Amino acid sequence: MAVSHRLSAYVLFLLLPLVHSQGCSVNNAKPVVRENNSAGLVVTNITKAAGITVTISPTADGNCFSIRDTELILSCSLDYEKQGIYILTLLCTEGNVQVYSLEVIVTVSNLNDNSPVFKQPNFTVNVPEDTRVNAIVLSSDRVSATDLDQDTIYYELRGTTPEATEFFNIQGVNNPGIYLLKALDYDKNKSMQLVLLARDRAPGSADTNTANATITINIQQADTKPPWFLPCKPVAMSSKVCLNTGYIGRINISEQTMEPLNLKPGPLYAIDPDYTLNEKIVYSIIEGNTDDVFLLNYDTGNLTMNKAVNTPETFILHVMATQANSIEKYALTTVEIKVINRSIHAPYFEHVNYTGTVSTGLIRNSLVMEAGAPSTPLKIFAADDDFPNKINPHITYSIQNSSDFTVTQDGLVLTNSVLSSAMKITMLATAIDLASLQEASTIITIEVIPPKGTTLPTTTITVTAGTGSTTTTTARTGLTTTTTARTGPTTTTTAGTGPTTTTTAGTGPTITIIAGTGHTTTSTAGTRLTATTAAGTGPSTISKPPGSSSVFPPKLTTTTSGAGSGPTQPTTSSVSKTVNTASISGPTGKPTSGTASGPVTHPATTKPSITHSTKIPTGPSESGTTDPTLSGTSPPGGGVVQPTALTPSQTGGSGPHSTLTAVASGPPRPSDPMTPQTSFTKSHQTDVNKKMSDYKYTAQDMGILGGTLAALLILALFFLGFIFYKVHRNSVTTISKRKVICIITDPHRR
Repeated sequence: MAVSHRLSAYVLFLLLPLVHSQGCSVNNAKPVVRENNSAGLVVTNITKAAGITVTISPTADGNCFSIRDTELILSCSLDYEKQGIYILTLLCTEGNVQVYSLEVIVTVSNLNDNSPVFKQPNFTVNVPEDTRVNAIVLSSDRVSATDLDQDTIYYELRGTTPEATEFFNIQGVNNPGIYLLKALDYDKNKSMQLVLLARDRAPGSADTNTANATITINIQQADTKPPWFLPCKPVAMSSKVCLNTGYIGRINISEQTMEPLNLKPGPLYAIDPDYTLNEKIVYSIIEGNTDDVFLLNYDTGNLTMNKAVNTPETFILHVMATQANSIEKYALTTVEIKVINRSIHAPYFEHVNYTGTVSTGLIRNSLVMEAGAPSTPLKIFAADDDFPNKINPHITYSIQNSSDFTVTQDGLVLTNSVLSSAMKITMLATAIDLASLQEASTIITIEVIPPKGTTLPTTTITVTAGTGSTTTTTARTGLTTTTTARTGPTTTTTAGTGPTTTTTAGTGPTITIIAGTGHTTTSTAGTRLTATTAAGTGPSTISKPPGSSSVFPPKLTTTTSGAGSGPTQPTTSSVSKTVNTASISGPTGKPTSGTASGPVTHPATTKPSITHSTKIPTGPSESGTTDPTLSGTSPPGGGVVQPTALTPSQTGGSGPHSTLTAVASGPPRPSDPMTPQTSFTKSHQTDVNKKMSDYKYTAQDMGILGGTLAALLILALFFLGFIFYKVHRNSVTTISKRKVICIITDPHRR
């Protein structure tokens, strides 16, 4: 319409002669006016003679113009998009007679005053996930914008969903059609949203009008995945494959059950992972069903028995699940069925709830202790009444809902990670009979507690290996007192940063080795060799109590050597804790003196070999630096005690630390087990007194007891004989006299 107006104006302009009149004229017969100007704008000026009146011919184009004195002005605002050219006729009259007429053509100039417009502000499109790449998902004719200014429109696509522009793009800067860039996956993206921008100027221009439309793309699930047997584990390389490890079950020999078999884990079941489609799944046995013992329901997957099995054997069934609408989409799994003897009783836990404690900061695989007995490891046990001793060797244990702890097949509860904070953890423990697949469960509550104060707890490990022998190993910051009273040889190893007192009383040889930075006092009484070696910053002395005043047997020989600058005194130790542990037997020998790095040697005899390793605390708390290890080995061939100082790089500090070797002789007791090596750490408190309950009385103790009982029996028999003689003395005398008389009177009656 605007074009036709413009052409007619130009034609008229060529046909009309330039009007000049002495009575009426205009200074510009073809004025140009910008659109959107306000009313009152002067379009052109009019020149007229006296007595001449100028008016506008009443036409449609003249409605927006008026004459004010000698000016042609706008009476309304012009819009280029509505009309671009206006043709006016000015009538010049003198009196009531028209003298002349003037034609004025007004051209309206266009301004960029309109923004592009989309057909609708929001678009929604559904796209199947199996749509091929480069396919058009939204055509340009649906999303194109228009502009009344008839400007060229430039498009840009932006993503509201962050990854949307990775999957979709427009066909060109002037073509808003949207196509697929990358393959879709319904499981990862179910919907995406984009914004399409339309501009009437090239990108970067200042005078630009913009419009936008929101585009929502809904991704529809397609039938792209085969069935999955549950439970299954997804394959990392593909989201379409999920592998099932198979099922296991048990049936009793010579029995046929009519109910579906109970399988582990869970029932035999498959799904269509394209769950919005949820195609029907059918089941079949393709191999392994010897003699048609089993039946598999085509629709449900329930496995039942067709007949009984009279021999113990194992069936491996290969089962296939297929989509009913497509045989090409299938999955395979196996079902292992074992034929077993009937299990009458299921396993059960002795306690409904177990409680334990463990300290923070312990290394992985540290023992959890019983809450009521901190020195006893926490142990769970599931009994089975099908066995005479209730111990089922087929039972295995597991923790179900915690990764911080684990349980051994013996039922010992261990830490599975380093616990850094105090807390209370409640978890479920299960026991499963691998033969019958029967299960039992119990609750374990473990309180994780921080180390107490700034004092390291005493760590004591007890092992017996030798005749009447005792070994005590103690590591503690502060005062340490160890007292041992046995009839056999004794070895005591103590390491600490405070004063240390060791008192030993026994009839066997005693070896005491002390490493510390404080004062050290050792007092020993016995009938055999006693040797003491001390290593520390203060010197060490020993004292031998006089034989006449000591409560212990005489013949004590003791030698102590040390290096340092502090005095030591003889003392009588008070008993703070008595521990019976592994010891070393040794013969009577000459005392040998030496420094902390020198050996103490005894005559070589037949000796058991004992190895013990002990953590020595170097800081005031368990959270301090790493503690070095104090270790000792007793080789079977010689009698040497060899302390060796560790370097600061080994110990983590400059304090004295030693590696100790101790050897002593003596035949082992029949009741004592030989332990080749025992490791000690301050983070493990292990009490094996339960294990030693069978060895409460040694062979030597039993020998003494037997001798005592025999002596008492002899005394009792003697006493009974004496009483019998006293009571029947007269009768015995009379009978004896009569027998003598008879023999005298009749010598043949003997």
